[in-house]
Amino acid sequence: MERRLGADSAWRCWVAEREQAILGQLWLQLVEKLPNPVAEPERHAYVTNVFVREAERGHGLGGRLLETAMEWSRRRDVDSILLWPSEASRSLYARFGFRDSGLVWEAKLR
Repeated sequence: MERRLGADSAWRCWVAEREQAILGQLWLQLVEKLPNPVAEPERHAYVTNVFVREAERGHGLGGRLLETAMEWSRRRDVDSILLWPSEASRSLYARFGFRDSGLVWEAKLR
């Protein structure tokens, strides 16, 4: 994973730690569409692999990780953040304004 986090990488990762133990993490990838003549959102972010240790859940740690990633994205003029939530995580994302837009289509390749 270290090679994914180089200075030129589209990937970012935030971790929450205490006493050098990782308690939670969130990964984000910047996704930039090819510019075109139509005025439409061109910069997106994809959030994935969000995890908080079970003993640490319910104390706001996941929210702080998400808030940090969202603020980082705002400063970089990201138009929207996409993610695929689990059933258990939907309430967390809803508190931060995420909604099921019904706009993402998927083609299974495997």
